Amino acid sequence: MRSPALAIGWAFLRRHRWGLIAVAGYLLVVATIRFLILEPGAPVQVDSGRFAAMGSVPLTTTFVYLLAVFSFGFGGDLSARHSMYPARMFTLPVTNAALVGWPMLYGTAAMAILWLAARLFAVWPSGIEIPLIWPALLAAALLAWTQALTWMPYGLPGIRLVVAVLCLAALDTVVLLAIHFKAREPMMLAILAPQLPLAYLVARFAVARARRGEFSFARPGSSVVRVAAAWPVAAGARGSPAAVRAGVALARQGRAGIRLRNIVSRTCHAAVHGRLHSMDCEPAES
Repeated sequence: MRSPALAIGWAFLRRHRWGLIAVAGYLLVVATIRFLILEPGAPVQVDSGRFAAMGSVPLTTTFVYLLAVFSFGFGGDLSARHSMYPARMFTLPVTNAALVGWPMLYGTAAMAILWLAARLFAVWPSGIEIPLIWPALLAAALLAWTQALTWMPYGLPGIRLVVAVLCLAALDTVVLLAIHFKAREPMMLAILAPQLPLAYLVARFAVARARRGEFSFARPGSSVVRVAAAWPVAAGARGSPAAVRAGVALARQGRAGIRLRNIVSRTCHAAVHGRLHSMDCEPAES
């Protein structure tokens, strides 16, 4: 399989084929009920059980599932420092652009198909004008930013979850404000369309850093990295192999690790000097 598009698409299909088949079957059942069982032209309220069962619940459930599938959420750890992008795919002989672009393209296509199916087959409340395009673009933008933020390696555990929640909440807030002020379809498209290329650039930067094994945002030539690189040698000169391993682990945590390393280094240095001083003061045995 020489095509990166086919290889990455096959990876999604192989791992999630039963889930995707279940989603397709679920939407088919919803469409069957919509056209063959429900009374046509019957009024539907926003808070009715019919709208929940045939509209909001299937749409939300499927959206969350696709969000997890195309951001590799089922196989990653949100609280970890390393990227949630599968490390096994970093060994593929493809560019970073391919590693980022094809999952984002497949995810965008899946969100567009989901909205199209919901627009045609779901039960919608009476008297409400359903938008045509921008909800699909909103779903694609939320997926793209989820991919970019979860594929980014972070210097400390737990930061990924905080950053993702804040950024996605900010995008949701902008969209809700636009809806509140009754923005038209062109305005919504103007707000959402730039999100896709911006998210792609961030995701490409994230995957490039993860592929190089970077965790902190310090540059390769910065003083932080130089001190981190010098730590194992210094620790080996005055400590045990366990101290060397601990120093390497601390240095990999970026600036926070360097600060903690300095504290540990000073403590060990003072302890060693204190021990040497006490040995000098002890009387020699006759």
